[in-house]
Amino acid sequence: MKQFIVLLIGLLPIVARGEIYFREGVKWVMSLAAPANPNPSSETPICGTVTYALKNSQAQDGESILGLFDISTDSNGNISSETLMAKIKVEDNRVYYMPNRQDASEWLLMYDFGLLPGEGCYLDDASGIHHTENPYPQRQYIKCVALEIHPDYPELETMWLQPYEGETDEMLGVDTGIWYKGVGAFGGVLNNDPAIAYGGGGSALVEVLHDSQALFKFSDETRAALWYKALHYNSGVQQVEAAPLRIRVDGMDVTVTDARGSEDVRIYTEQGALIGNSKLAAGIPATFHLTTPGIYIVNVGTISRKILAQ
Repeated sequence: MKQFIVLLIGLLPIVARGEIYFREGVKWVMSLAAPANPNPSSETPICGTVTYALKNSQAQDGESILGLFDISTDSNGNISSETLMAKIKVEDNRVYYMPNRQDASEWLLMYDFGLLPGEGCYLDDASGIHHTENPYPQRQYIKCVALEIHPDYPELETMWLQPYEGETDEMLGVDTGIWYKGVGAFGGVLNNDPAIAYGGGGSALVEVLHDSQALFKFSDETRAALWYKALHYNSGVQQVEAAPLRIRVDGMDVTVTDARGSEDVRIYTEQGALIGNSKLAAGIPATFHLTTPGIYIVNVGTISRKILAQ
């Protein structure tokens, strides 16, 4: 019985990692500027902040509907105005929104946090819902290209996303977007579309709170490093410098290459059981053959990524 209890405790971080934070009382704080020339050591110049909050939960047709408000504060930090931007609802791992317009009647997909590497979906860009001159969203097909553990929060995953030309193999541009799984996009809760997430900067998510208690704070250094990696994710030789680790999954076969040098590589089940380990040498891959389809975690040094074997 004691062994069974210990196992459950060990599984708790995996369960918490899948939490969806779109609920009553959650606030997203965004900076109004992001690094103009991002690199791993730069700081983010913040010239102002924008806050969005979920509140006024109501039951509608058996569903819980929340209001997403733009919160303005005065010089003393007191709320001076609240503007309803959209209605929000959550279904499993998906977040939907409906703009606050008289002609809006359709629920639009904002996030699908359940995507695994190689999976895609159509989503509706939410960044323009406050633009009255062009309020209708752009629909974009995106694919998840990787899942990684956030460098500051082991319970939080970063989802790396690439816009595509519909359901084809043709990528749009080379920039790769970032979502914090269950939380929102790197650029802020409304900047969900990776196809436009980095067009001129604009904003970056700096803090997420629940009832004034901080859930996540994203440092300048970590955000700059993530953004640098996103901008060079598909840029050939530069990608080797920014992200030297390569993980290739071909069916049930996994190949891991790390250009940095000697590293220990381990493969775990999603529940945390070690099933394989090896030692990498610079440029020489380590290969594994998995016997059971499913989700696995590849750990190389301080880097962890989720993969799907099938």
